[in-house]
Amino acid sequence: MAYNECFRSNSGSTPPNEDDKVLYAQTIEALLDDIDQSQAPDSALFHAELLRETGRFAEAKEILDKHDVEKDKWIVEAMMTHIDTLDTEPFLLIKDGKRLF
Repeated sequence: MAYNECFRSNSGSTPPNEDDKVLYAQTIEALLDDIDQSQAPDSALFHAELLRETGRFAEAKEILDKHDVEKDKWIVEAMMTHIDTLDTEPFLLIKDGKRLF
C-alpha cells in the first residue's frame, strides 16, 4: 500500500526506488501464491490487479472477463484499459470526480 501511495499522492512524493520495486514484486508474488481461488468472486478485482501489476495481462484479463458484478463494471473497464496498454503501474480510481481508495 505504501508503494502504491507514491503514485496516488499529489503531495510530490518521490517514486519508489529500485529496492522498493523488488520488494513490492516479491510481495505481490507471495500474495498471488496465497490467493484462494475458491474465493475468486470475492477477491477477483484484487487478484486481477496483482496480476496486472506483475505484467501477467492475459491472466488478469481472464479474471476480469468473468467478473460480472454490475457495481464493479467501471473498475473492470479502467483495469482493462491499463491491461490493453500493457501498463503495470498503479493508477488512481476516480469515479464522479472523486478519488477512491
